[in-house]
Amino acid sequence: MAMNAREFMRLDVVVLAIILYAVLGKLSDTAAKLLEQWLLK
Repeated sequence: MAMNAREFMRLDVVVLAIILYAVLGKLSDTAAKLLEQWLLK
């Protein structure tokens, strides 16, 4: 999605993709930390 948007100069889609990747990364990091605390007590 981000690569296609970059080719067509759709800056709004590129920014949205970056924000989406950041949110998904933060959610997966939080989920991994919670699982680590729960499983390694």
